[in-house]
Amino acid sequence: MNPQARRDLAARVLATAASCDNRRLASDDERQMAVAFWAEALHPETTLADATNAVIEHYATTTDWLMPAHVNKLTATYRRERLLDTEVPYPPGLADSPQLENEWRRAWHQAVKQGASPETAQGLAWERIGRTPPRELPAAPTADVKAALARFKTTFGRKTR
Repeated sequence: MNPQARRDLAARVLATAASCDNRRLASDDERQMAVAFWAEALHPETTLADATNAVIEHYATTTDWLMPAHVNKLTATYRRERLLDTEVPYPPGLADSPQLENEWRRAWHQAVKQGASPETAQGLAWERIGRTPPRELPAAPTADVKAALARFKTTFGRKTR
């Protein structure tokens, strides 16, 4: 996340917290210092949705003054739970390239931790490594396979030793 995005996130989290705890920053300098502090203190993987949920959960369970550590702890729990609730898919076609497979898995984990669905995370992981998933071969219709097998047996018969 770039520095401006981090400051924007911090400002929004502080505004959400202020709506709950009536914190007031008297001057522009105080506001800028608070935003700069929170921008540095918030975990880099924190999303606005997770941070907002953390503020709500914090004030739903305690009257303690909200600090970045509270947000970081709760958002880390959200990211961990997303990963625990989701089975890591196997990226087809990457078995011959372990480094690329590991990069794909890291990208997939990152996307899921940030709230992407497993399917969306797969697409993002393929984008991250600069590849597209291999196309699945269409399955042959069962009747066609049985007919071909019957023709083969008729043509070649059963070999005996």
